[in-house]
Amino acid sequence: MGAHYDAVCIFRNVLEARIARHGRTHKSTLVTMVNLASAIWHENKYDKTRTEAEMLWREVAAVRACTLGTEHPLTLDCKAWLALSLSHSLSRASAQERIDEAAQLFEATIDAQTRVLGQDHAHTLITKSNHASMLVRLGDYAAAEPIFRAVIAAHRLLMGDLHPYTIMMCGNLAQCLERQHRRDEANALYDRTVQTMRDVLGPKHPDTLEYSRRGCAA
Repeated sequence: MGAHYDAVCIFRNVLEARIARHGRTHKSTLVTMVNLASAIWHENKYDKTRTEAEMLWREVAAVRACTLGTEHPLTLDCKAWLALSLSHSLSRASAQERIDEAAQLFEATIDAQTRVLGQDHAHTLITKSNHASMLVRLGDYAAAEPIFRAVIAAHRLLMGDLHPYTIMMCGNLAQCLERQHRRDEANALYDRTVQTMRDVLGPKHPDTLEYSRRGCAA
């Protein structure tokens, strides 16, 4: 947390200076807002609110929509981050309203990214996988599974079986299968995923340890 906390402090100071010098809509100010929002998100990884980060992403997305266009990649990137943040807000009193907004944002952003960037572009795939992860948290495993499988297939073609993101998505698919009580399939996929993580990332890598625990739980 220390490194992220330091980053938040630095970005706050830079943002204050850039607002004073250039105003809130200048491109360098917007970049700093995005960096600050990202730092806040990572600092509060397990905090379900992240309200300040969401406000920053909303502001940047709105300005970029006016200046660059609603389907510019930078505008879409902010919308994808906002959807991700909203999708983690399951414990709030207004959870359903926020989840509905997240679902609409995910669907609209994926549709736009597919048109603008392509269905197999890295940013499109990340947004798809984050959408699938939200569906898993909501218990809609049947909807999440085909999304994970499509993302894995695309990453295998683009990056190969040993790319860390491909490996992580296989672990997420295993979790989705386990939640559907398909334990034999889930355990087999967990075992393959963990072994690949050990080979590629190392036995003590946080992702290796996390998915090893998931496999044991399954």
